[in-house]
Amino acid sequence: MKNSHTFKCDACGASSVSQQSSHPVFECQYCGSSVLVNIGQQPPTQTSKTKLSLLLIAIPLLVITLMVVFWLVFQNVRVQNHLEQNVPDVSNRSALNHVRPQTQSQPELQKAYAADEDPRKYLSISSQFTAETSSGGLYWVVGVTNNGEHAIHSPGAVISLFDAKGQRVAEQSGWSSHKILEPGKTTAVLVFLPQPPDGADRHELAILASKPNQFNLQPLPLRVQDYVISAANDSFEIIGDVINDHDRAVKYARVFAVAKNSNKEPIGLGNAFATQKNLKAGENSGFKIKVGTFLVGKPDHWELWSTAQ
Repeated sequence: MKNSHTFKCDACGASSVSQQSSHPVFECQYCGSSVLVNIGQQPPTQTSKTKLSLLLIAIPLLVITLMVVFWLVFQNVRVQNHLEQNVPDVSNRSALNHVRPQTQSQPELQKAYAADEDPRKYLSISSQFTAETSSGGLYWVVGVTNNGEHAIHSPGAVISLFDAKGQRVAEQSGWSSHKILEPGKTTAVLVFLPQPPDGADRHELAILASKPNQFNLQPLPLRVQDYVISAANDSFEIIGDVINDHDRAVKYARVFAVAKNSNKEPIGLGNAFATQKNLKAGENSGFKIKVGTFLVGKPDHWELWSTAQ
């Protein structure tokens, strides 16, 4: 029996066109059109068109999905590499030293006093002067001395004002420019109350201090090389040079000036940053300090020093 193939006519749309032989040319029984086909060719169907449409949609989606996957993998590898580069080698002692701050001089400071010992009992008030500013504020220049055998951190003073009934009506504290006060040394503390309350009848002065720790080490001292002092209208201007004698660079050099009377008691003070923010080893900078607002009386001499980080 010969193979029989049924095709749909492209001219009239009839589906009764038949081929009974292997000849590639056949004729439509309705319109008479001739069609050339290949033997074994199957006519297109709706199913094949649907599959083609799905394939055209699936390919772009697959490409997009692969791109997203590759991007996520790349980001994960990148983050992992960053973490591995920043993890210190715990087998290397120097790596740990690089991560943790060094405090070689700290153990000596930490063992200065027992845990239950109050460093304030080793401080005493050696002098105090009270005056009023032109704007009506009150200030105290207090001399504080370390009578103990160990260094004391952050020496300061607090002023409390009371009315006639004994009620506390004001409280103000101040701190020394010396972050750490060595044994036997005296420092000046300024306490400024810009708006004293009405009705204050008396004041009490107390000392403040704490024990040094790893977060409040002594700043590096710098040398005040030369300076000149000029006076005008009960105020003083000090201009000079500060030099970095250390073998490394420092920054934020600050110069402090304390006015003292003939009894070597502090009666005024002021401070200012050096002109140059950063100082290399051996480098110097100029500075200018004005003292007048917080000054009680006429100075007999001056004491200057400087620190930096």
